[in-house]
Amino acid sequence: MDGDPLKYIPRDPGLYIVILLLELRICIEIGILGIVCIEPGIYGYVGSARGGGGLRSRIARHTAKDKKIRWHIDYLTSLRDIRTLSIIYIKSKEDLEDVIANIVRSVDCWIPSIRDFGSTDKHSYTHLFRCICPINKCIWGLLKALAENKLEPSLVDIDIKA
Repeated sequence: MDGDPLKYIPRDPGLYIVILLLELRICIEIGILGIVCIEPGIYGYVGSARGGGGLRSRIARHTAKDKKIRWHIDYLTSLRDIRTLSIIYIKSKEDLEDVIANIVRSVDCWIPSIRDFGSTDKHSYTHLFRCICPINKCIWGLLKALAENKLEPSLVDIDIKA
């Protein structure tokens, strides 16, 4: 893949899982969640993009370091110690964030991370998960589980140096 990998992400509405690498342990205040400490590792964040610009716009925001903090995920993605590795996206106009979060939670390699992270307006426990297996197994497990649920996922590598 040459050039800007975000050009491969459509402007359609949809859902996504941002795959992040945290290289150092951090303790940070995250809005109403208060101070949370997060161990180094691979994390997946479930979100949706149904507004203007769709998936590409929302994911571009998540990969940018300089931004106004608006959502829980912004507290993490604005940090220099966080790298966006990959994006899994699904084109859909439906509000399926909780469905996707429950699918991620069902994959053996993923465990829930911070309670209520990104999900204070939803019914799921969290939208942030930690990968406890090798990254390829985590990503392929997600793709398989999403496909088995007829959600037609696509994968885009953002930072393949990890």
